[in-house]
Amino acid sequence: MYRKVKIDTGTMIMAALVMIVFFVAMFYIVGGIMKLLAWAAPVLLIIACIFDYNTVLNYGKWLISMVKRNPLMGIGAILLSVIAYPLVFTYLLARAYLAKKIKGMQSEYETRQKGEYTDFEVIDERPLEISSPPRRPKPEAKRSSNDYDDMFK
Repeated sequence: MYRKVKIDTGTMIMAALVMIVFFVAMFYIVGGIMKLLAWAAPVLLIIACIFDYNTVLNYGKWLISMVKRNPLMGIGAILLSVIAYPLVFTYLLARAYLAKKIKGMQSEYETRQKGEYTDFEVIDERPLEISSPPRRPKPEAKRSSNDYDDMFK
């Protein structure tokens, strides 16, 4: 009825060592990525401002509104933003890039739907040859009764 499971201590020790080596390797990999992002953070922020500066401004406005609504959470968010600035700047860059792409796709969609406006359109480069209309015989002039009508004959 009951099953006895034999646990091999050698296998458990090996699994624990592999897990420790994995976590130590991940610690150093993440640390290296964070150092790289810390060096690149100012450039990331400048590129984010070039893509869409409203994204950076909206993040600052969000932090200020968080302080106004809940001062403790707002101060915590600001401190976390200062401590994790490489991640925050990377997030802002990704968000600004996506906002730029979305705006481009929207303008492209509107252009396809409404068409493009042009100032003029060149129809043909060569001169247009117009034949003269056939001459009609002049109707006989009527005598007008006033001098005003006589001016236009």
